[in-house]
Amino acid sequence: MDFNVLCWNARGAASPEFRRAFMDLKARYNPNIMFISETRIGSARADAILNNLGFSGSFKVDPMGYAGGLWVLWDAREVKLTIQGSTFQEIHALLEVRDHHPMLVSFIYASPLLDRRKLVWINLQEIASVNPLPWLVCGDFNEVLSQEEKWGVILFRFTQSSGLSINNSKSSIWFAPCTSDQDRRAVTDKLNFKVESKPGVYLGHPLGIGKRVSEYNPIVDKLVGKMDMWNSKLLSKAEKIQRNFFWQSGNKQNIHTIGWEAICKPKEMGGLGIERVRERNLALLAKLRWRVSAENGQVWAKLLSFYLDDDHKKGSVVGKGIQWSAKLLNSGMCSIIYSGRSTKEDVKAWGFCSSGLFNIKSAYRIAVCQKMGIKFSSSDNFKWLWKIACPEKIKIFVWLCLNNAFPCRANILSKGIQIPNICPICNQGNETQLHILRDCPYARRMWGNLNLHDLYGLANGLLSCVDWIYSNASDFSEFYHNISRNTIFVFGLWELWLNRNKVIFQGTNSLPASSGRKTFVKAAEFAHLAKDLREKNERHKYWVKWVAPMDGWFKLNTDGSCLGNPGSMAAAGIIRDHFGNWVSGFTKHLGFGNSLKAEVWALALGLNLAKELACKKLVVESDSMSGIKLLTDHTTCASHASGALIHYCRSILRDFSDVQIRHTFREGNACADALAKHANLSTVPWKVYDSLPGFLRTCFLADYVGVYHVRETYIL
Repeated sequence: MDFNVLCWNARGAASPEFRRAFMDLKARYNPNIMFISETRIGSARADAILNNLGFSGSFKVDPMGYAGGLWVLWDAREVKLTIQGSTFQEIHALLEVRDHHPMLVSFIYASPLLDRRKLVWINLQEIASVNPLPWLVCGDFNEVLSQEEKWGVILFRFTQSSGLSINNSKSSIWFAPCTSDQDRRAVTDKLNFKVESKPGVYLGHPLGIGKRVSEYNPIVDKLVGKMDMWNSKLLSKAEKIQRNFFWQSGNKQNIHTIGWEAICKPKEMGGLGIERVRERNLALLAKLRWRVSAENGQVWAKLLSFYLDDDHKKGSVVGKGIQWSAKLLNSGMCSIIYSGRSTKEDVKAWGFCSSGLFNIKSAYRIAVCQKMGIKFSSSDNFKWLWKIACPEKIKIFVWLCLNNAFPCRANILSKGIQIPNICPICNQGNETQLHILRDCPYARRMWGNLNLHDLYGLANGLLSCVDWIYSNASDFSEFYHNISRNTIFVFGLWELWLNRNKVIFQGTNSLPASSGRKTFVKAAEFAHLAKDLREKNERHKYWVKWVAPMDGWFKLNTDGSCLGNPGSMAAAGIIRDHFGNWVSGFTKHLGFGNSLKAEVWALALGLNLAKELACKKLVVESDSMSGIKLLTDHTTCASHASGALIHYCRSILRDFSDVQIRHTFREGNACADALAKHANLSTVPWKVYDSLPGFLRTCFLADYVGVYHVRETYIL
């Protein structure tokens, strides 16, 4: 039996290219029967195309929307084809060729979708069970028959399912370095895409950047193109951008009267608190290294712990950063040493935070001190400066005075700029900072008009400029009607500087009495309009710590967490024995609600867990005063929003032989507070901790050894 059957996936029969390709296939292979799938057109438009293809017989199945479409064409002079049935994916026909027995022919185009494709195989199985004739099955089954077809079929299924198309000229392949040459050749031969050495560019940024600085050039060039006002060499260091914010005006460079290191010091250490980029990054890397050790049970921490070993010097950028931060982290660590009665090992804690947990603020200050070669100090030597009752610009001016950095003629002359160094007001002495503010006759008369003859150092003039300013600017005693002496003093310094500038730039000079009146008026106006004159409540400090219960008792600490009020809420609690040992703990993510609801839920869940553990004598502590009052106040009505939960808690309390319910400060409830926050972030529905979790270890040990925390309250 000699006849030809040609199957072709046209992927659309409406374009002019289809007819040219069809005629070329027909002339090359001379088929008696031709099966065309994925025609994607139907009805009268399909009939018009079929009538012009040169076959005397035809049958079609219209597509479903834009997918599918089957055509069968045959030459009726050589074969006889009788259609027996059809579906969206199949056409079955009886084929008769002269002088031969008839046979069954099935033309198949299976859908890329698995659920639809299964129907084809079910139909073929049913036909096979009843068909006695020879059977020819041809077409496209969209099944992977060999490994070589895998990639091509996946892309084909993707295009069929999504309705998208792939442009080979714009497509490329990037192979990982570990890909073998054999796999590379197999994939490129199958997909016929060009091979790239880099993954490419996404949203204008190159992917697969390595360790070389040159690989970041495209990003730098893109940023430079967006910032025409910036000089490209500023991008070599981010700190240069920060410096120009202070020192550059447009394209003109200003005079630098103070070093960048002094500006970057924390405010408490005499700087402006402008953060240095490198030291800030180092503090963040130190925090990451801390978390790798503290949260060693997490999957990401186990991966990054590889870089904690000194033998692994090479690695990713993050891995190298973790190694660089080791010196900073070790400089702030300390050991918690247990007494000889305990067999527990000593643990490491962060020595610059009372909780023992890592703190980025203190780590940054340590990094800055290490960079500048100065000793770290936790004292607030310069905090008084930023508490003076005056505008911020005057505080900055006083800060410049303390650093001998405002642009008087003596400071400008020291920078190598040749200008006269005579005071323009008195034309007597050199214009130094101390001369303008204290020793000039004009300044002395102004201080006298303000009745400030007793200013420290004014009479004998022996104090240096910094000591003189510090002695008077740190004096918070009252001068006149709620105006402090330091407020009058700093406004006087500012008025002297303004008068000096008027003399130089405008040629006008005010009388000392006039400057004195302006100083007093401005200081009084600010003190009474901007300063808070309300009577402040007295602050009282408490030393708070977690206290173990009495012998034979258990203690339950509960807390609720709410991200927003209302917002995502969670509850947590910890049960410990009279030695302070861990008995059990729990967390539960509660969904959406308010903070009070989370606190009451925490009490209910904690009491239920204590009941299951058969804790007969129980101390219940929570830092929610409202939750404690609801539980202990028996006048709370059932119509309360949490009335059902409160009633449930009271019913559980009857099962204990002895119960004490107390309120504690948050500092004494730190473990439950940390556990509740963790539950809110992890969103685990319910979890019971039979042993101490790793992320809570430091906080738990602080409670265990009796670490005190400071709690400040106001006495009304």
